[in-house]
Amino acid sequence: MYDPYAPWIVLDFNDLWEPCAGDGMRLGLYYAETSDYTLLRGNRIYCNTILCKAKAEGIPFTATHQLLPRHTPAPRTLFKAALDAIMAAAGGMMKKLNNTLSGYLGKHHKNHYRVRLNSCLDHVWNWLQTHGTAGSPNIFVRDIGAQLFLLGEKTSTTMSEINMPMYIQLKDFANMRLYDMTKAMGGTLAFIMKVDCAVTVGGALPPLSAEWGGYCVSELPRHLGPQAEMHAAFQADQE
Repeated sequence: MYDPYAPWIVLDFNDLWEPCAGDGMRLGLYYAETSDYTLLRGNRIYCNTILCKAKAEGIPFTATHQLLPRHTPAPRTLFKAALDAIMAAAGGMMKKLNNTLSGYLGKHHKNHYRVRLNSCLDHVWNWLQTHGTAGSPNIFVRDIGAQLFLLGEKTSTTMSEINMPMYIQLKDFANMRLYDMTKAMGGTLAFIMKVDCAVTVGGALPPLSAEWGGYCVSELPRHLGPQAEMHAAFQADQE
């Protein structure tokens, strides 16, 4: 989000999917078919930036449909001021706030709740008979103590104004950086998990940097439960 590879895609109601008429190089979203899982993630929707990289890397894919924006894209610096403010004020909460901000880009529906309190068990029973059962997925009844029951229903609304194109770009940009990291590590790629984990056989650490977007070594987390019960020593403790 801080230093994206391309401007942010902005769509409106008049932008529609259509058969792909080009090579996937224009700014927009594309449905591509591929068997690659090193840079790409199989058959799915991609932004043009990652497809350009796939083409440059010689990774085969076929773009079948395209969704091209009519609007001028948002500038690459769209989130820079917000992220700078988070870095200045958040301290140890920076990662969580950054993840929250990026998560909002992928939000495409809202949940709504209608709740009520009642102390009459007969009323709760009659309400359930009218609206469903306690096992219905959108109905809930909770005994909150003090002879009070919390009951209600959940509804979901699909949002008409979303930032999903930006979210797709964000995930693609992360996959591009992960791909570059695996190349810098060398070795044989064993597997990639989502956008933040890659395992290679052989290779070495890539060049490390404390700058934004640089590679760093994370501390090895220690889980003391099963090891303590079995009186097993941590490998990290032996190094």
